[in-house]
Amino acid sequence: MADGEMTAEIITQSELTTEELITEIKNRIGNTTQNIVEIGLLLIQAKTKVPHGEWEEWLSVNVKFTLRTANRFMQCAERFAKQTTSSVLSSSQMFELLALKSGDTEEFLNQKSSEGKPVESMSIKVLREEVRQWKVAKKNQGDISDGENSQTSDIEVSK
Repeated sequence: MADGEMTAEIITQSELTTEELITEIKNRIGNTTQNIVEIGLLLIQAKTKVPHGEWEEWLSVNVKFTLRTANRFMQCAERFAKQTTSSVLSSSQMFELLALKSGDTEEFLNQKSSEGKPVESMSIKVLREEVRQWKVAKKNQGDISDGENSQTSDIEVSK
């Protein structure tokens, strides 16, 4: 069966209510997020087995990931593998939260939840602004250095 046929079969298989559709979509988003964390854990393990200096080539040949993608997945694994909130976050939300210091993530999530602004219900644009404001407030408190402001830096995950 071709992919297009399978997709059509899934869509027409049964008529779901709007609420059921929302639940199914959220379940699949959660699965995607969990898969990113699990892939990250596997990549961390694989990196320890790949000879020094061959990691980037190994990635491109074996899993077709760029170094940046692999690093982001590994960072997500390190940051979210032990957090129950990761199952309700989208992958984009997880990636945005990587801009925070590792130790600040849970505090940020708890604070936003207690303010009635749970991260899982925020758009990426709103989350990005909330993270920016959080970092400014932390910097003003002297909690972070100027060098820890870039989400896009490719931080190499240690072996």
